[in-house]
Amino acid sequence: MKAKDWYNKITNLSREDVAFEVNRPVTDHMIACCHRFQYIWENDPTCAIMFEQLPGDTPSEQREAAAIGQIAYDIITSGREILLQQDIGYRLSVNDPLLPMAYDMLEDMFLPNASK
Repeated sequence: MKAKDWYNKITNLSREDVAFEVNRPVTDHMIACCHRFQYIWENDPTCAIMFEQLPGDTPSEQREAAAIGQIAYDIITSGREILLQQDIGYRLSVNDPLLPMAYDMLEDMFLPNASK
């Protein structure tokens, strides 16, 4: 998916979507991948490390990856706040309610043909 599609998905979550996301199992692998990405994102402002790992290397692919990366980073660091801003009536008891979605974004970005 493109960055604009991910953004639209996140900003238009229904109650059902949120219920699905907060009840998805979070594996240790997901947590490790998301936190590794967060560490790289915070310590590599030029995104050089991330760009080296991407399957595509054109400038437009890199811009798209950077936009998706920013959305994923925001979800990893502020997923709870993103959901609370939408005022959909959920009291969240999980620490990282959208971590599986961030993992899906990273998987889609680094392995774009894995699910096709």
